[in-house]
Amino acid sequence: MAIITQDDIELVFGETNVAVWSNLKSDSATADTARITWAIASAEAELANRLRTSKYAVPLSPTGSHDYEVKNILAKIAGSLLYESRGIRDVAAGGRAADRVASHKTQAYAAIDMIVGGSRSIPYQLKESRPNAVAAVVV
Repeated sequence: MAIITQDDIELVFGETNVAVWSNLKSDSATADTARITWAIASAEAELANRLRTSKYAVPLSPTGSHDYEVKNILAKIAGSLLYESRGIRDVAAGGRAADRVASHKTQAYAAIDMIVGGSRSIPYQLKESRPNAVAAVVV
């Protein structure tokens, strides 16, 4: 089961924006739930791939309910995917993000980097052992 829902994306970006960004045909303001499901699955796969090198077990398994920070990260990535895949890109001179959607994505990836780097922790199950760890030899 997915960690986030369409409602989580709408909390970050607004119901109308999500509906418009999800509809590639631009002939309706009705949300395309199949595309929203794709964006959610893509965001969750991206997070799982990035966390494989961290101390957290993948797939993510919360120690309680799913963490707000993780849900927020996923909602920002999923919303950005919907926005960008529609061909909308706003970039300022010098290649910097010129819109709030790009800044949401940048914030999400920065938070993931902090989780992977260990400066932020999330309430999820840890790996039992590191597959690449070198065992200590006692002589």
